[in-house]
Amino acid sequence: MEITQNVEKGIACIAFKGRLDADTSPEADQTVKVLLTAAKEIKRRDGKLVLCALNEFVKEIFEVSGFQSLIPITDSVESGLELLS
Repeated sequence: MEITQNVEKGIACIAFKGRLDADTSPEADQTVKVLLTAAKEIKRRDGKLVLCALNEFVKEIFEVSGFQSLIPITDSVESGLELLS
């Protein structure tokens, strides 16, 4: 699994690409924990965080776990950027 991070126009983007399996899950788990910690801090500071273009399996996990109430989810990067504007 490849995890990339970049910042453009003051917006930080983190992208996961590849297969999530037993070998890559510890790295993904750590990144998601950091993401949730960051989401709480961002919300506390009146900032915004949006998850964009999730595959259906990942989107379902976020919805079932209740994280969608903390972090909005959009279908595309473009709609996520619009929500942040």
